[in-house]
Amino acid sequence: WMCGRAGRIREEGPATGAVSRRAVALAYLLAVAAGVMSAIFNIGYSLALPIADAGRRLGVSHFGATNVIWLLMLGAGSLPNIVYCGLRLKRHGSHRLFAGGGPATSWGLSVLMGLLWGGSIFLYGAAAPRLGGIGPSIGWPLSLAAALVVANGMGMLLGEWRGAPPEAARWMRGGIAALLAAILLCSASSVLGGA
Repeated sequence: WMCGRAGRIREEGPATGAVSRRAVALAYLLAVAAGVMSAIFNIGYSLALPIADAGRRLGVSHFGATNVIWLLMLGAGSLPNIVYCGLRLKRHGSHRLFAGGGPATSWGLSVLMGLLWGGSIFLYGAAAPRLGGIGPSIGWPLSLAAALVVANGMGMLLGEWRGAPPEAARWMRGGIAALLAAILLCSASSVLGGA
């Protein structure tokens, strides 16, 4: 919330048109719904842990066994995403933009982003069980908080916040501090929960 407030303050200004209270309320509702729905990914992982257990019984490494879960979940989940995006690209004629001039940088950065995201998911799958019985409960919030800290920290380092109002920068620093505190709290609870 604090990081979101910082972004909102940063974006406010004379160039921004008036936004109705209803639109703002809807935006917050959708953001909360997206946050709640993101937990479904972790619920699917937790419910599929018997698949990883079966893989370990067959001699597959711990890391490899959890990757079987991701193969099933991400493979199945990618199909509707690919179809939907393909239909939208075709409907709006924007599929031609992929072949436009100078796409090498965009394609390269897109591939890098996919590899980094995929790598983080594989690392989460390998790390969550090592947090003990509460691993899936603690691991997912840790993963999300760490992603927010890194993304917002990189934004600050790369100058995204240069020229932002001081109040926005204060909210962002406070939000990052709150996320770091949450990471420490979750980490401590996993250690105490495993004791």
